[in-house]
Amino acid sequence: AHSATTGDDAHSATTGDRAHSATTGYGAHSATTGYRAHSATTGYDAHSATTGYGAHSATTGYDAHSATTGYDAHSAVKGANSVAVAVGRNSTATAHEGGAISLAAYDENVWPPKLVAVRSSLVGENGIEAGKKYRLTTAGEFELAE
Repeated sequence: AHSATTGDDAHSATTGDRAHSATTGYGAHSATTGYRAHSATTGYDAHSATTGYGAHSATTGYDAHSATTGYDAHSAVKGANSVAVAVGRNSTATAHEGGAISLAAYDENVWPPKLVAVRSSLVGENGIEAGKKYRLTTAGEFELAE
């Protein structure tokens, strides 16, 4: 499934295997669910959210937010006051100057995997560099992701 919109207060949503959702505009929103789903937005106050294995969420704009859940998911933001949130197992997040990341870590040596750490940081603090991809260790430390 594919969904795309452009314009003021635009919204876009999809559901399904390898679904894609994209929107551009002031107050734009994009959401998608599915295996390797992708959601992307651009614009002031844009928001992007995905759920699913290997899902990716990316947004650009002032006050933009990106959130993703699911194993091996990635969240990325560009823009001041933007936050990238990735809370699935083995998830990663990237933010740029003026932004922040928020990550979760799980102990996968038990079943079901157990949440053991959650941590957030502004870019420029706690060793977080702009434009680099990070994950959270089970010890609650940020580490660069390849």
